[in-house]
Amino acid sequence: MTKSYQTEVVDRKLLKKIDQGAMRASMIVILGYIVVGSWILTVGGFYKESFMVSVVLGAFIVLTSLVRIIMNLMFDSLYGKGPLRWRRLFYFMNNFQAAGWSLFMVIVLLHEGLTANTFSTWMLTGGIGGAAIINSPVHLRTNKLLVSIYWLPTLAALLINFDPVYVFIGLGVFVYYAFLLRQAAYLFTAFWEKEEMQRSLNKKIADLERVKNEEDKTLSAQQQFIQTITHEIRTPMNNILGMLSLLEDSYLNKTQHEYQVVAARSAETLLELIEDALDFSKISSGEIHIENHFFNIHMILNDCVEMLGPVAHEKKLELSYVCDPHIPFRVKGDSKRIKQVLVNLVTNAIKYSDAGEIVIEVQMSYSSANQGLLRIEVSDQGPGISLINQADIFEAFNRLEQGAYSSGAGLGLTICRGLVNCMQGEMGVFSKEGQGSTFWFTVPVKISTQQTEALKVHPAMAGKKVLVVGASQGINRFLQAEMSQWGINTRLATGEDEAQQELSDSVKSQTPYDLIIINMPIDRAVHLGLSSTLFNDPQWLAIPQIILGSLAQRGTATTLNHSKTYDKVLFLTKPLVKKSLYLALVHVWHLGSEKLADVTVLQGAMSSSDEATNTVLLVEDNNVNQMVTKGMLKKLGCQVLVVSNGVEALGSLEDKSFDLILMDCVMPVMDGYAATQEIRLRESVSGQHVPVIAMTANISEGDEQRCLAAGMDDYLAKPVTAAALETKLRRWLGAKQAFDTDIKSETFRKEG
Repeated sequence: MTKSYQTEVVDRKLLKKIDQGAMRASMIVILGYIVVGSWILTVGGFYKESFMVSVVLGAFIVLTSLVRIIMNLMFDSLYGKGPLRWRRLFYFMNNFQAAGWSLFMVIVLLHEGLTANTFSTWMLTGGIGGAAIINSPVHLRTNKLLVSIYWLPTLAALLINFDPVYVFIGLGVFVYYAFLLRQAAYLFTAFWEKEEMQRSLNKKIADLERVKNEEDKTLSAQQQFIQTITHEIRTPMNNILGMLSLLEDSYLNKTQHEYQVVAARSAETLLELIEDALDFSKISSGEIHIENHFFNIHMILNDCVEMLGPVAHEKKLELSYVCDPHIPFRVKGDSKRIKQVLVNLVTNAIKYSDAGEIVIEVQMSYSSANQGLLRIEVSDQGPGISLINQADIFEAFNRLEQGAYSSGAGLGLTICRGLVNCMQGEMGVFSKEGQGSTFWFTVPVKISTQQTEALKVHPAMAGKKVLVVGASQGINRFLQAEMSQWGINTRLATGEDEAQQELSDSVKSQTPYDLIIINMPIDRAVHLGLSSTLFNDPQWLAIPQIILGSLAQRGTATTLNHSKTYDKVLFLTKPLVKKSLYLALVHVWHLGSEKLADVTVLQGAMSSSDEATNTVLLVEDNNVNQMVTKGMLKKLGCQVLVVSNGVEALGSLEDKSFDLILMDCVMPVMDGYAATQEIRLRESVSGQHVPVIAMTANISEGDEQRCLAAGMDDYLAKPVTAAALETKLRRWLGAKQAFDTDIKSETFRKEG
C-alpha cells in the first residue's frame, strides 16, 4: 500500500472532516474564480480583444462553479453514498475547473503579455495552489496533479517565448512550482507521521486501558476473595477464641493454663493478621472509606489508655497521655480510623520497649477559626530505630529487626500511613538508636461552632495544694496539665526524702498541702513505706493520700491491708484519665456525693440482681457459635434461649418477651436482616422495642451501616470476645457500669 492512498487506514470520521474542509475551502476558490475572472473579462477589457472567448470562459467558470456549489450543498447525501465516489467526483471537478482556469491564464498571457490581468490570474492561482495542498494534505498525487495543471501550461507559454524577460519570469514560476510540489510532499509526510504517531498513541492508550481494566478486575477479585476468606476464617476463629475463653474459667492446672494462654494469644495474633490483610487490601485498591462525624479526641485517648494500660503494665511499662487542654471537645473527622492508628502505634511501642514509659501527646494548630490540624505523637524509651530502617519502615512487609522482638507481618505501619494519607494527613518518625522513638501523625479536622464544656469544676478545688511524689515524666505532665485547669497548685518531688523535706517546709511556712499523690513505680514491687511514714506522723496524719498503681499492684494483700488500716488513703488505677482523677479528688476532699466504688471498683460480672431480669434470645445457626456465645452469656449472668434462624426467632418472640436479641446476619431460611425488619414491623404496632445486636463475621465497609439500616441497634463483629459482649450487654441492658457514666449534671457535662 502506497502512502498516496492510505485513506482506508485513516479514521473515517477524520477523513470525512478533511474532505468536508477541502469542500468548504473550495467555495472561496470558486468565489476567487468568479471575481477575478469577471474583472478581467469586463473591467480589465479582455472582452475587447476576444468577445467570444470571454463569453465561453465566463460561461465555463459559472457552470463549473455552480456544479461545485451544488456538490457542497449536497455533501452529506453524496458522501453518504460512498466517500470514494464523492472524492473522485470532487477532484475531477476541481481539476477540470483548474484546467479551464489554466487555459484562461495562457490565453490572457498570449493576448495581453505581462499586464495587470496576467499578474492577477497568477496571484489568484498561487493562492489557490497553496490552499489546496494545505487543506487536503492526505492526497499527494491529487495535489501534485492540481499544481501541475495550474502552472505547467503557463510555464510552457513563458519559456517558448525567447524574450529574456519572459524566460526570467518563467524561471521564477518554475521555482514557485517546484516549491509547491515539495511543500505538498512535506505536508503529506508530516500528515502521515502525525497520523502514525496518533495511531501508536491510541494503541498505547488502549493497551493501558486494557491492562488497567485487567488490573482492576484482578484487584476486585482479590478484594472479593479476601473479604470472603476473611468471613470464612472469622467464623471458626470465633469458635476458637470463645472456647479458649470458656476454658480459661474451668479448673486447669498450671501447665494447662499456660497452654491455654499461648493458644489464646496465638489466635488473637492470627485474628489481627487477618484484619491487617483486609485493611491493606482496601487501602491498596482505594476502597477504604473515610467517615466524617463529630467526636471527642479526649474520649479516644481515654479508651486507648484504658484498653492498652494493662498490656503495658504486664511489661512493666508506664502508659500515660498529655492532651493540650485548649483542644476543642467537638471536632469533625474519622474517629474510628484515628483510634485505629493510635492503638497500632501504642501497641508497637509496647511491643518494642523493655522498660520506661510510653507517652501519648496531642496538640492542635489552627489554620482558621473552624479548621485545625490534629497532631498525635507516641513516644517510647525503647531501643530506637536506625536511620537505615527509618527509610523504609512504612513499607509493606517490613519488619523491625530488634532481636527477640521481631514479630508480625510488617503491615501495621503501612496500614497506619495509608489510613492517615486517606484522611489527608501525614505520618513520620523521629528516632535514635538507644534513645527511643517518637511516631507522629497529623490529621486535618473541622472544629464545631457549638462546643460543650467538659467539666464544671467544683469551686472548692481552686487554690488547693497537691504534692506529687515519684511520678514519671508523663504522669507528672498529665497531673499538672489537668489539675492546673481546676485551679490546683502542684509541686513535684522525685523521692521520699525530697517529699518529706517539702512537707516540713510547708508546715514551717504555714502553707500546708491538701493532698499527697504517691506513684508506685510500675516496674517495682508494692512499696508503701512513705505512705505509712506520713500517716504515722501526727503533723501529716490529716493529709489525705492518693496512691497510683497498676491493677496487679492494687490487688495485693499489702495494698488491701494498707487500705483497711488508713481510711484517708485512696488507690487509683493507672493509666490515669481525667474523669477518674476528678472523681478521686472529689472523694478525698468530700466535695460531693460520689462513692468510692465509682473510682476503685473494676469492671466485673453483672450482679445477681441483673441475672433475674436479663433474658437474651440468641439467633445463631452455627452449633459451635451457639455453645460459645451461650457460655459467655451465662457467665455474664443472663438467661439464654437459642434458635437457629430468623423464622424460629419470630416464633420465640410470640411466646416470650426478651430483654435483648443477639442476631447473626447470615442464616438459612431467614437471615438476620429480614428477621430484624419483621421484628421492627411488629413493634410499630405493639409500641414496644427490644434491642437487637448484630453478630456477624462480615466486617467490610458498609456492613455496620447495613445492619443499622435493617433496624438493628448495635453491631458486634466476630469473633466475639467476652469483654466486647459484656460491654454491649451493659450498654443495652441498663446495668450499672463499674465506671459510672451518669455523673450528676452539676459535676460533669457530656464531652461531645
